[in-house]
Amino acid sequence: MLELNKVVLLLSVLASAALGQGPLRTRSKSDRSRRAALNTFTDSQTTGVTEWTSWFNIDHPGGNGDYERLEAIRFYYRERVCARPMAMEARTTDWVAAADTGEVVHSSLEKGFWCINREQPTGRICSNYHVRFQCPPGSS
Repeated sequence: MLELNKVVLLLSVLASAALGQGPLRTRSKSDRSRRAALNTFTDSQTTGVTEWTSWFNIDHPGGNGDYERLEAIRFYYRERVCARPMAMEARTTDWVAAADTGEVVHSSLEKGFWCINREQPTGRICSNYHVRFQCPPGSS
């Protein structure tokens, strides 16, 4: 029952994030603990059995930031991503959840995931992120 409550809470929080509540920024330990689940960005329609893709890392944080754009991922890995992802998970390449980095990040199931260096606290640049997508069974 506790796991079910966690899933329901996670889905409601993620739906808010997916509906464009602005960029995700973690500010404090208590804020991080409340938002730790936000490394996964999801469509509110996610139900049933699904499959996760492998992890994709097509950009690095040099220059303007780290851009894991769905369009670019599809260009390089056409058959490995479904037409309409149901959710996306983003982590640093050191396996830290996006919500635990303290960085300002953005995500969209239509566009992908990105972190812009100029939006980060002074003296920092974005981490190197990789992403994966949740798809209906057999669609990727």
